Amino acid sequence: MLFRSDVAKKFVNKFDGNGNVNISLVEYNSRGKLDLTFTNMNAGNSGDVNKKIDDLTMDDFTNTGDGLRQAYSLLNQNKDHDKYIFLMTDGEANTYSCNEYRDYYTADGKAPYYASNGNGDPKGLEYAKIIAKNIAGSNMNMNTFIVGFGTGAAANNSQIATSANGSY
Repeated sequence: MLFRSDVAKKFVNKFDGNGNVNISLVEYNSRGKLDLTFTNMNAGNSGDVNKKIDDLTMDDFTNTGDGLRQAYSLLNQNKDHDKYIFLMTDGEANTYSCNEYRDYYTADGKAPYYASNGNGDPKGLEYAKIIAKNIAGSNMNMNTFIVGFGTGAAANNSQIATSANGSY
């Protein structure tokens, strides 16, 4: 986790002192969760963002789709700025958000349930691609970038980026 957090903090530090930039963090394991609301990057606020990066946790669930869904929902609240999603991941999507019938959850707000059949669950990737297509199809003109760490998940994450009309 140390390498990933160092990369994320270097990214954040590039914006330190830029009052035109706001950064928010969405953590995603079994579900996406807003960890930090928009923080303006005027002088000194990069430390607040970096502290939240240090506090991020990892487990065996990778609900990439719900991380994207939460980010999209957050960015959709303000229509007057350029919008960028930088998704950093160390694995492949293996979990998805759903309702009680295991139908994919695509609405705003906290997902009522999540499901996973373990690593390699194709529904995790399918869900992430559906959310990515929703982002690409929106009128919000969001720019999506996915950064993968490690090996074995490149094809998975590349498919998600392509679905979002983004870059991997």
